[in-house]
This record gives sequence, structure tokens and C-alpha cells, in this order.
Amino acid sequence: MHGALGLVQSGDVVVAISKGGGTRELLNLLPACKTKNAYLIAVTENPGSPLAVAADLILRVRVEREPDPFNMLATASTLAVIAVFDAVCIALMHLTGYTREQFAVIHPSGAVGARLQQHVGGSSDSPV
Repeated sequence: MHGALGLVQSGDVVVAISKGGGTRELLNLLPACKTKNAYLIAVTENPGSPLAVAADLILRVRVEREPDPFNMLATASTLAVIAVFDAVCIALMHLTGYTREQFAVIHPSGAVGARLQQHVGGSSDSPV
């Protein structure tokens, strides 16, 4: 709310995550995103929430129960969102034909980078 929204441009995709979909800090960002013609994806368990209503696309992620005694802490639901995002990422990799070589460019170091570099000599069209 202090200038960082200048990064959002027309055609950008904004992914807003809120379990209940009513987080005031998040909702305050939406008018600027809409004015800038960003595409809004709401990730929430509540399709009737203000966030979901404002969204161009709703990705509903819901768990039956949170493990804390009050069923309030977003623990299991956070893990569910992470799992869904992992699945979306992998699906996009397949859809776009993302290659090991492309991955190696952005992850050149560490154990992952070393494993990627072993395979870079192969076909440039081979998906990760």
C-alpha cells in the first residue's frame, strides 16, 4: 500500500491467498490491482468471501479440519495450498515443455544444480 503496487502491470496475474477470504490487508490491495487490469486468482476455502467475489478465478482449497484444538490455525490448510501449488507448477512444466536446461539456468548451484548439470548434456527438449 506504500508504492509496491507500482510493480503490478496490466496483464499480470495476482494470486491472493486467504483461508477465509476476508483479510482486510489483502482486500485493500484489490482495487489497485483491478484498476491496473491485473488478473486476480483467489485461493480461499470460502467462495462467497469478498476476495472470491472480487476474483477473476477462484481456486478453492479446503480441509475438513485444522489439527489444533480450536480448528482455527491455518496449518493443514497451508499444507494443502502448498500441495496444490506444487501440482499446478508441475502441470505448467509439462504444459510448457519446460526443460532441464531451462531449470539449470535458474538453479545452477547446490545439490539440485549439480544433478541438473549432469543431465544438461542430453536433449534440450527433454522435460524435467
